[in-house]
Amino acid sequence: MSRHGIPLAPVHKRLAAFLTDLTLVGAALGSAYCLPGFPCYGTLAFWVLFWGLYSAYQVVTVLHPDAGIGKILQRISVVSAATGQGPSSQQALLRSLVRCTWALCGVSFASAADSSFLVALPVIAELALATMHPLRQTLADLVAGTVVIATPPVQPHRAPAAPMYSRNDAEFGPPKE
Repeated sequence: MSRHGIPLAPVHKRLAAFLTDLTLVGAALGSAYCLPGFPCYGTLAFWVLFWGLYSAYQVVTVLHPDAGIGKILQRISVVSAATGQGPSSQQALLRSLVRCTWALCGVSFASAADSSFLVALPVIAELALATMHPLRQTLADLVAGTVVIATPPVQPHRAPAAPMYSRNDAEFGPPKE
């Protein structure tokens, strides 16, 4: 819980959701990549395609919270920092594009320096920022104006203790004699 009363998502849940979603997209693309007719354009093209698919997945799951496997499993949601409601489509797209650009920067740094460790640099920077920021926002959250919250557990439906209408309600017509 932040000082503003917002039930912020813990960083470890955000990381677990990220890794779950990354694994799902990676498995889907990896399976397609192994198909005989799949075009092979090189490592950079693979990473661009991978992060492009991941970005599309993120846009869809931010706009439709019941569609994101990682967010569902960790019970977290992305909301607009200004309103506390679901983010706009522009916010979802911007958040995803910042993430994709940031990840591709990591891939570029890694290939330029010939060090595969640098691929993880954006993730490490995002985790550090999420840990230190008062609203646990990452760079993508700050740019898009979003915040990740803990989704409350689903409450069971309870029926009312008494009927919700009376014999005199006009909605049900005149009383039967």
